[in-house]
Amino acid sequence: MSFCSAALVPNPRAYAITTHVMLMTGPLVGIVSGSGRRRDGNDAGRERAKLRRMLKLKASGCIDAPVHAVWAVLSDLDAIHLWVKAIQHSYCPTQDRGVGAMRVCELKQARIEDTIVEWDEGRSFKYRGLGAPMMASATNLWTVEPHGEQTLVTTIAEATMKGGPVGILLELLAKPLFERLGAQSLASLKYYVEHGSPFSGRARDLPLAPAGC
Repeated sequence: MSFCSAALVPNPRAYAITTHVMLMTGPLVGIVSGSGRRRDGNDAGRERAKLRRMLKLKASGCIDAPVHAVWAVLSDLDAIHLWVKAIQHSYCPTQDRGVGAMRVCELKQARIEDTIVEWDEGRSFKYRGLGAPMMASATNLWTVEPHGEQTLVTTIAEATMKGGPVGILLELLAKPLFERLGAQSLASLKYYVEHGSPFSGRARDLPLAPAGC
């Protein structure tokens, strides 16, 4: 998985988190054999096993700025590197808005391509990310909701990992880091919108954005 707006990717060599997306795993149900395949003996069982490998995250942050100002920053696809430190450079090769737009995020250990699959101008967009190690698929939905002169930003991310039992283990190990780094990403967005410039320090030193407005 890999989303240019989150910045976490499991490193299978070191079992560490190194870059790109804020995710949270749900509980695992059932037993997976050592071969990484459920012993159901039918397609339905294999499909259920796939669903249990889905990482999910829903997180929100309140920003002290009107919705049009927040949308302007969030929808500026090729400028995400200004508020996600793990991204060294980001750009859109051609189209930069709407369904079909593609954003390239260059990280230290990966090159991620995000393709917009849904776009509701001024309200939300969703993209599919490709290129992250250990990720079979990944999507991320971002929405903005006005609350007077404040804006509630919500991100819903989903990703399926490769690797059978190893991938499931990585999900469990990654959960607390995904949650913390996801919150830091929202805090960085909040700072950038409210101050008009990127935070110069470490993301972990920023106060977390309130979950509601």
